Amino acid sequence: MIKSLILTNFRSHENTELAFSPQVNVIVGKSDHGKSNIIRALNWIVTNRPLGENVVQYGKEETVAQIIIEDNKKEIGVTRRKKKNKNEYILSTDEENISFEAFGTVPPEPILTALNLSDVNIQKQKEQYFLIFDSPGQVATYIRSITKLDKVDEVVKLLASKIRLKTGQVNNYQIELKEAKKKLAEISKIDLDDFEKKINSIHLLIEANEQLCREQNELINFLKELEKVEKSIVCFPVNINQILQSCDSQSKLYEDLLDKETNLTVLLVSLEKVQKIILPENIEGFSNVNAIILKYNNMYKEVEELNLLVEKLKKVGERIFNLDNQLQVSKESEKKLMNQLDICPSCGTKLSEESRKYLVNRR
Repeated sequence: MIKSLILTNFRSHENTELAFSPQVNVIVGKSDHGKSNIIRALNWIVTNRPLGENVVQYGKEETVAQIIIEDNKKEIGVTRRKKKNKNEYILSTDEENISFEAFGTVPPEPILTALNLSDVNIQKQKEQYFLIFDSPGQVATYIRSITKLDKVDEVVKLLASKIRLKTGQVNNYQIELKEAKKKLAEISKIDLDDFEKKINSIHLLIEANEQLCREQNELINFLKELEKVEKSIVCFPVNINQILQSCDSQSKLYEDLLDKETNLTVLLVSLEKVQKIILPENIEGFSNVNAIILKYNNMYKEVEELNLLVEKLKKVGERIFNLDNQLQVSKESEKKLMNQLDICPSCGTKLSEESRKYLVNRR
């Protein structure tokens, strides 16, 4: 309940204090003696309107308007002060004084809570009787504001927005899942048994190639030794008998190496045949073992990508499951809120049990 109003340098009021009774209060007086400015002062405190400097009395630097409220036998003061370099609200209680300066165009929330008033409680000058000449839509708006149904609408809109968001996410994940399934179907067409056989054959070819390389190195070393022997024959003809004996032993070794060289040639021919059998005819560039190894590495990478794709599919499935659970929880919350409504959020009329069930089922 408003107990008193104190005005200092507010328009036509230089220093005015009004004490209100708990019942009906009537302000009477001659025209142009400040009756309307009293209503304007109340409106200025409650709604922070007007925002300009025209509330300050001409020739003065500061204006102050204060409302004293009695709440549960306790007095609360709400002061509105304005001058060129200062614009503030002050909330006064028995315990403390709190100042609010940066509050924009709307009074601070603690001020609104203490006043428990709004523009609905204050009728402007020359306005029609409250609600009597208003349209049905305006009346419904006032009633929804007073009964806080507009807050219910905000909650319903927020829930609907979250449901739409989650539904969109589920749809996107379903599209991703379909694409992943298509890729998995294409990959599943690969014959893994045949692929494994080719890998084993490549390992065998690599081992055979290593063996051929070792034998080739032995043959090269023998040729180097033979070249040394030839040089010694030219340089030391006196030691011809000794050289001949050495030649016999080296000759036997050379024959052995010739046999190994023949075996090496046979192995190389076999390697080429194995390559033609194992590798597809339509693939070019596999003329040596290194190219085969490269193909093996590429296939191994594809297998790793398959495993990563399978893990991704599992994660996508888990996300879809979690989002579906969240969607169900949101729907249940919305139904509970709708079941608690007594007033229709669209027209403001009282809901019957049948109408409430219809609204819940429609959701």
